[in-house]
Amino acid sequence: MKTTLFKQTNVQTYYPLNFSLLDINIESDKHLIDEQGQRLKQISYAELHRIRLMPTSIFLNQQGQPIYRHVGMIVDRQEFTWLGEYLLS
Repeated sequence: MKTTLFKQTNVQTYYPLNFSLLDINIESDKHLIDEQGQRLKQISYAELHRIRLMPTSIFLNQQGQPIYRHVGMIVDRQEFTWLGEYLLS
């Protein structure tokens, strides 16, 4: 998805305006700052959100609670935009 869907102009415009995006490696010991402002390893973040396969897209509400999870590729940019619009409605 990083090399296909996220290179699409409308996706690059729409998603950063409406969502905070976080790209992680589920096997990495590198640290990140999560949506709660906590510093933790990427592998720990994946375990916390039960991410076992890639790609996995998880949409969290403003309180950091998951509201939607999609495991697998989404290749159609219109479908991905519709998903974002649905989640914001």
